[in-house]
Amino acid sequence: MKNGGIMNKRERIKTIFLYGVFICYIVFLIKLLFLSRISILEMFNSQRTLNRSINFIPFYSIKEYILGGSATIKKFAFSNVVGNIVILIPLGTYLSLFKKDKRVITNLLFIFFVSLSVEITQGLLGIGTSDIDDIILNC
Repeated sequence: MKNGGIMNKRERIKTIFLYGVFICYIVFLIKLLFLSRISILEMFNSQRTLNRSINFIPFYSIKEYILGGSATIKKFAFSNVVGNIVILIPLGTYLSLFKKDKRVITNLLFIFFVSLSVEITQGLLGIGTSDIDDIILNC
């Protein structure tokens, strides 16, 4: 009985830790994706000039990385490509930990819809760049 109680306590601590790290990850994503260029007060300021940048051409950013002329464009495109691949890896990991349905297609669809929602929100609020390549790379 005592060993069962210890394992139960360890499992609870592990679960609390996993959820705590997940919440920190979500807060980090919100900060990075929505509040890294402007503050929350600026976002809802009616006097703010919206700077929308939207790309509907698949693989355009990736092509810029490969074929881009200047080192600055290549550096930006490279960080964009790698960043979009890396940024949602923890989400995929947490999906496999938290969800009972472990099918890859279900997780990919979830990540697709999360990524699509982020890109639409960025476009509507005029923050960041809405890019079809971000969705492709995130998935």
